[in-house]
Amino acid sequence: PHSHPWDEAFYVLKGDVEVRLADDTHQLSPGDYILVPANQVHAFTGLSDEEGLLIAYESPSHSHQFFQEINDTVTSIPEDLHKMPDIGKRHKVTFV
Repeated sequence: PHSHPWDEAFYVLKGDVEVRLADDTHQLSPGDYILVPANQVHAFTGLSDEEGLLIAYESPSHSHQFFQEINDTVTSIPEDLHKMPDIGKRHKVTFV
């Protein structure tokens, strides 16, 4: 679970996904949409055997730098997961 100071929205293209927003859980399927307000703790879990595919929208746009650093730094899971909190701090993303 994590939070950040920008709004985010997701549209599911493929697969079933569970989205946890604070204490609420939402099960989404292709065609479903969800808005995650700024600073709201949220997390995702894939529910189907097939790979999920979502379109993410954000405002204002900040996460591209965060995800780029993760892509460049976290090259092995789970070995590199310990790097995530420091990367998050640099991009105003808080892991809980």
